[in-house]
Amino acid sequence: MGGGARVMRSETQIIPFGKYKGRPVESLAADREYCEWLISQEWFRTKFIGIHTLIVNHFGEPTETPEHNLLQACFLDAEWCQRFCMSLGFADSFALFLKRSRAYSGTWRFAVFDREFETEGIDVKLSGCMMNDAEFVWERIYKIECKPRISDDYPAVLRQMRATKANVLVVGSLESAVVPEDAIRRIFMHSGVAVRTVAEIEVATAIWPPYGE
Repeated sequence: MGGGARVMRSETQIIPFGKYKGRPVESLAADREYCEWLISQEWFRTKFIGIHTLIVNHFGEPTETPEHNLLQACFLDAEWCQRFCMSLGFADSFALFLKRSRAYSGTWRFAVFDREFETEGIDVKLSGCMMNDAEFVWERIYKIECKPRISDDYPAVLRQMRATKANVLVVGSLESAVVPEDAIRRIFMHSGVAVRTVAEIEVATAIWPPYGE
């Protein structure tokens, strides 16, 4: 067998749409900009699942590992979700909202309003919210990409997250041979993506007493 990258096959071998219509799916591999645009489109993600999976996995075998799946499953736990939200400054943002919106009163409690997995091309979509006695909801929506580790492949991860409009990267370890961790965080931040390590989430506040009592 010849050298070169091995391309994972999808159930659709010929592209049935767009600028590469009628050509093999491998034709997409060289057009990164078009691929990024495709995976950001809802119609593409829902109708052409096989090709979408191919692009997300960079035209190779699926990259999900047991470590990735374990990290994703952490979001089934309500306490983990609360720690995650607090690590992103959820409490400070809510306190600022209350300061600016004096009309809202009563007791407020934290809740995980909704969780979705493997939707819109992202690993987890989480809605953290505060609810008061009048059932008014103050909400923050997080679109999360989970990576057990990030190294010098971080530009590809950022491109993927920009295409899917994910806004938080949760990572087990963040290491580069040439770029300091703080610089990588700032690169993601300039694209509207917050980076949190598992260690940062685990030490965040887990129990948040109700406001107004």
